[in-house]
Amino acid sequence: MIGYAKLKIRSALWWLVLSLTCCLLLSPTVYADEAVNSVVDEYYQSLNDVPPEGFREALSGLISKHTYISNKNIWRYLEASHESASESESVVLFYTRRVTPKSNKASGSNQANNDYWNREHVWPQSYGLKRTKAKRDIHNIVPADRSVNTSRSNKYFDIGGAKHDECSSCFTDHDSWEPPDEVKGDVARILFYMDVRYEGQDASGADDLQLGWTNSDILFEWHCADPVSPEEKRKNNGSYKFQGNRNPFVDRPEWVQAVYNASC
Repeated sequence: MIGYAKLKIRSALWWLVLSLTCCLLLSPTVYADEAVNSVVDEYYQSLNDVPPEGFREALSGLISKHTYISNKNIWRYLEASHESASESESVVLFYTRRVTPKSNKASGSNQANNDYWNREHVWPQSYGLKRTKAKRDIHNIVPADRSVNTSRSNKYFDIGGAKHDECSSCFTDHDSWEPPDEVKGDVARILFYMDVRYEGQDASGADDLQLGWTNSDILFEWHCADPVSPEEKRKNNGSYKFQGNRNPFVDRPEWVQAVYNASC
């Protein structure tokens, strides 16, 4: 009987530790902590002596070392990494910039609710991610209004088109999508990450992803015009805590030139 009581206490303590750990992982204040600089330096230390001609391959090898989290935890990650600074129970949607309750998820019985939010793959799943682990890469996933997500679909990123009726800072036509100015750099750096991370023939099952499906020249312009924001850094730190790898183009924006020979 005493042994059973000890077991119950030990079990309760284990769940307490696990709960506290989850809270720390999900805390946006942890994501926003600027003390991560030493962690960032250490993460990229193996690249210090890599020659220019081998840099992309070495960078891809480094950021390929990570895990993939469950679909349930992807929702939790998005709630934390995109939490509104003014409303802790709400998230900021990526394209519309609208603040909406975390609980308003377009999933399950609410799947068809156009005013709820769901998970947008910035690099569309139809371009090499379907039926692969790579579709769960959280560096590529952001919260978006369901109907806006549907409207964007797998359109390539470019300038122009008509103003979207729901996302007033977005412009679109039959095959292109222009996001708001404040996330154009975010879009570019996410796509650069995906292009370098997934080179084909690894355990993710993804193809060799290439930027040819979108307007890469525009991406370089967006990268230069919209520098890395605190919001982007928080997402990157959160992705590292959950998945175990970082987006190097958020940590080291100048590496866009090293990889793509495209300078601002």
